[in-house]
Amino acid sequence: MPAFGDIGKACKDLLGGFQYDQKVSVGSKTASGVTFTAKGKKKGEAVDGDIVAEYKTKGVQLEGTINSSSKLNVTSTFSDLAPGLKCVLSGALPDKDSGKLAFTYVKDMFTFKGDIGLRGSPKIAANVCAAKDGVAVGGSMAYDSKKGCVTAVNTGVQYAASDYTVALDTNLTTDVKVSYMHKVSKELTVGGEIGRKCEKSAITTAFTIGGQYKLEGGALTKATLNNSGLLNALYQQELRAKTTGIICAQIDTKCLDKGAKFGLELKEQSLQKFLSSVKSLL
Repeated sequence: MPAFGDIGKACKDLLGGFQYDQKVSVGSKTASGVTFTAKGKKKGEAVDGDIVAEYKTKGVQLEGTINSSSKLNVTSTFSDLAPGLKCVLSGALPDKDSGKLAFTYVKDMFTFKGDIGLRGSPKIAANVCAAKDGVAVGGSMAYDSKKGCVTAVNTGVQYAASDYTVALDTNLTTDVKVSYMHKVSKELTVGGEIGRKCEKSAITTAFTIGGQYKLEGGALTKATLNNSGLLNALYQQELRAKTTGIICAQIDTKCLDKGAKFGLELKEQSLQKFLSSVKSLL
């Protein structure tokens, strides 16, 4: 059952996923069922990382993340509190105002989601979506109790067929966006989105088109082009079982003298295989 956040997501996933940092993540799972993932990222001259520990048992998932700034983020997910209800309790230490309670409730053709900050004057957000026969209609609202006002209202509608999806979403005041995704074949998927932003000084229109193609051997290629002339390209390859490499590049077609931006990401789910690979290179 789709939620409000799934409206337009098919096209968003198709046109997104590009990153221009250098990333590496390595995971391992203990005999007791705890999964550890170490992540590192180099952005410009800055280098940071974090360690994630995750444990799942019946109806409960616990996750803790500590980053290079010594901030600890803790998330607890409870999925068996009641039929169709899932609750998530999260927060960061030592930030005492970061606590948040979120819930998802699915009933028949409706999906309700909401979250509320666990502090004196919390921010509250909620959304609802109804779906049937490929048609999904929903809306969301955010309220700041400290300011005493509604800060955002959004609506959306989507139709999803077996081979294509078309969606429209708007915040009722300034932004309207239409997106389209089409599975041309088993290998080829294309799509695009066009948005209009109405501001006090001007009305601007932006668009992005793109597509992805699955190559033999499991490799994936993707490219997008937007109205600003930015051409993004991605190549993803499973190097071996549980090991994936991703290369991204961006070119400004309106100013080729700038040179290209590059990003690299390596995902390794087995620490033992990763260490064996490093040892073989030394």
